[in-house]
Amino acid sequence: MDWQICRFGPFEMRREQRRLYRDGKLLPLGSRAFDILQILVTRAGEVVSHEELIAAVWPNTFVAENNLRVNMTALRKVLGPEGSATNGMIANVPGRGYSFTATVAHQTIEPAPAGRGQIGGLRPLPKPLGAVFGREAALATLAGQIPARRLVTITGAGGIGKTTVVLAASDHLKHAYPDGVIFVDLAPIGDPRLVASAVATALGQAFRNESLVSELAAVIADRRILIVLDSCEHVVDAVALFAEQLLQSTSRLGIIATSRELLRAEGEWVLPLSPLELPEEDADFTAKSALVSPAVRLFVERASAAGGGFVFDDTNAPYVANICRQLDG
Repeated sequence: MDWQICRFGPFEMRREQRRLYRDGKLLPLGSRAFDILQILVTRAGEVVSHEELIAAVWPNTFVAENNLRVNMTALRKVLGPEGSATNGMIANVPGRGYSFTATVAHQTIEPAPAGRGQIGGLRPLPKPLGAVFGREAALATLAGQIPARRLVTITGAGGIGKTTVVLAASDHLKHAYPDGVIFVDLAPIGDPRLVASAVATALGQAFRNESLVSELAAVIADRRILIVLDSCEHVVDAVALFAEQLLQSTSRLGIIATSRELLRAEGEWVLPLSPLELPEEDADFTAKSALVSPAVRLFVERASAAGGGFVFDDTNAPYVANICRQLDG
């Protein structure tokens, strides 16, 4: 099937793929907002009433007009900041509806055959905040288990360093997953039903179907991709089900999760993360002897990076060591 592409200003809208680009960069746009944009672009220059938009975007469903306003606000925000020319491409016609004012160029192209390279629009892996201390054994264990283990969960108390470890491990594992490594922060996700949507967004995909696993599986197929699901503890059941279904539907996908508790998913392999090694109590405590402890090295590195001229020496070494003990590493 041919692809229909609409171009207006710096934007390119691909209807079949349900994607919007600006100067070649994929933009984050929700499903309903994309539907609104598609209708307005198709009828550029016309006034489309509120009732028509609601009926087309939410067919056979009663929704308040506020839903339309919320999605319109999100759409305009993606197009550009308030007052900009691109934000103004959608004009509000008081008492009547909305009108798309930009000139639209339409093009039909034949899609290229599907390849097996990297997926375009992947969200880049975040850089670690700093050096990794005292986690050499954990990183070595992960390197020895992955990719043979397709579902690995790193567990531990909050603040113990799970995210730091998984970012370092993922960076080291890039060679094993040449089609991409993506990071999905689930901490902001309040609704367990949005787990799959968060992964789709990180993969640069936009699907209308509320059941996304089959669509994600089709995109991933037999590619070697690693998905990192960070901070799963508040949505463990949803993550466990999602991981099981996606792994069953793909052949070479890998998933690493971080959580304060087990996912209890089929095929899950768990790496418990212990607190960093603490400094020993010693009457002749010095800065040099304290730095043997990974917990102290981490404290010194973060305190120095924070500014303020912090200098670690023999005078404050016992105090720093005591703080690390109170924090349990």
